Order: sequence, then C-alpha cells, then structure tokens
Amino acid sequence: MGEKKYYTVTGKAKIPAAPKGIPLKEVEYDAKDRELSVEFDAKVEWKNPKLKVSDGKKTFTGIVKSRTLTDIEVVTKKLTPGARYTITLSGIRLKGTEKYRTITFHFVAPKK
Repeated sequence: MGEKKYYTVTGKAKIPAAPKGIPLKEVEYDAKDRELSVEFDAKVEWKNPKLKVSDGKKTFTGIVKSRTLTDIEVVTKKLTPGARYTITLSGIRLKGTEKYRTITFHFVAPKK
C-alpha cells in the first residue's frame, strides 16, 4: 500500500479569556443634577441595566438616563456629601462575553 500523506494546517484562533471583572475607570456625582456617572475602562454591553444605591440603611433605585459602550448615567436621590455608598449595577457584561452579571463597588460622594 502507498504512504499516507499528512498535511500541516496553520492559522490563528481567538479564544476570549474569561473575564475577571469589569474595570471601572471613574465614578462621578453631580449633586446639582443628581446624576451618577460610571465610566468603564473597557467596552461593555447592557441588558435592562438597573442601578441601586445603598448607604447601609436605605437602598434606592436610580433611573437610567443614558448609556454607551463605556459608561452609564443614572439619576439618583440626593447623596450626602462625604457619605460612603454601595453601588450595585446589574445587566452588564464585557463586550463579546456570554453572561450578563451584577457588579458592586463603593463610592464616596464628593464634598462640596
């Protein structure tokens, strides 16, 4: 019988790494407009995003004003200057990943 021929195939495969987290770039609060702006250091995608703000005693939901691939702006209740808040943001994922998730981070409202 004849010899078997083998061929070599070369190419590139792109396998996305498992996301370790959604990197925050900046969080700003405009007391005059009661707007909380969260900017990310990577492109993100949204699915019915919701933002909750808690001071440890009370929790309230913000109203999403706008969102892009790198940020979200939410109207909140008035935050107390210098107070520490826990922000919970759901319906977000890194662009191109499979699962939407909820992230939590802390924020201190700026003093006047």
